[in-house]
Amino acid sequence: MNTDVRKATFFVSMSKLIAQTMLFFWGIYYTQIGLTGLEQGILFAIFPLVSILSAIPVGLLNDRISSRRLAMLGYTLNGLNLWLISLVGGNFWALLIIIAMGSFGVTLSNLSIDSIFYKTGDKNQNKQIGNYVGSYLFAAGFGVFIGGFILDSISIELWLQITGTFTFGVAALTAILPKTETFKFEFKEYRKDIFKLPVFLFISMIFIWAIHMGAEITSYGLLLREDFGLSYRQMGAYMGTAIMAMLLWAKLAIYLIEKKWPILHILYSGLILSAIGHLLMIIPRIDISLIGRFIHEAGDAFMLIFLYYGVRSLFPSKRSGGIAGLVNFIQMSAIATGALMFAPIGQTFGNMYPFLIGTGLCIIALVLAIRFSSLIKH
Repeated sequence: MNTDVRKATFFVSMSKLIAQTMLFFWGIYYTQIGLTGLEQGILFAIFPLVSILSAIPVGLLNDRISSRRLAMLGYTLNGLNLWLISLVGGNFWALLIIIAMGSFGVTLSNLSIDSIFYKTGDKNQNKQIGNYVGSYLFAAGFGVFIGGFILDSISIELWLQITGTFTFGVAALTAILPKTETFKFEFKEYRKDIFKLPVFLFISMIFIWAIHMGAEITSYGLLLREDFGLSYRQMGAYMGTAIMAMLLWAKLAIYLIEKKWPILHILYSGLILSAIGHLLMIIPRIDISLIGRFIHEAGDAFMLIFLYYGVRSLFPSKRSGGIAGLVNFIQMSAIATGALMFAPIGQTFGNMYPFLIGTGLCIIALVLAIRFSSLIKH
């Protein structure tokens, strides 16, 4: 793996580690500070909504301005966001503004790192995708693991301040990132990349599948805490180990691709495993639920490989900043849809119902993939 791709892998892994230390605990924190289900749904939707509004402009900026500078700004804004959240308590309107700022920072840093990966990587080296995706998934799982263990001993507010300070340190380190080439493309060139039937199908697959992530960020922590009665430490171990194992699933997906497994089979496997895992996860026996979590994460790992493989196959690397913005726009639109839908459903009917709906969505995506398999296989 070349040095620039290795650097991008390190920074995307740091982004995921920082985010995941709190991802599944936000719902618990918002409940502790007295926010209603609707207020929580709005706050959960802020990140994807801000990404929706900013993803494409930020992606285009990455084709015109050095991604290194944009990444530095993004990490700085996110560090400030974590510190401020720890200070304002249950003030909903203050949280709304702060989280919007932090969400823009996360979008800025994540898209900039993805842009560096696409621009400095080699399309013929599929192992780069496996290393990139697998590394950040392992870091994400490790972040959940760390968060769960530490939150058993300290307050969430103090932990936010610690992670915010760490994020400022990562911002300073972005100076080692490569300076990518910049271009000024006409918008019509991006339109030519996008307005093709296989691209629309690819986007549809990602959108339908990604809606289920709204259930995970709004209801999963509450399911484990309220329905299963797990401590923070047990939650961290439960979720962290399953997410860290995604490194192995991502490596397996790349191994199968290199052994000439059709990308269509990677997609089918991802959707089937995600659906089965969601069903098993909500069974109130922790051993069965944990097995379901591992199965579900295997499906998500296969789907992420499908996503990165699809972007590198369908689009030119010189315009990868704008394209990465489009893909992020689609993902965040799906997560926003899921967050707004699942937070009130979980609070009103029970924390398991968002996952039943998520299973149905994966099945719908699978039916669509089978129906249009002739387009996807190419």
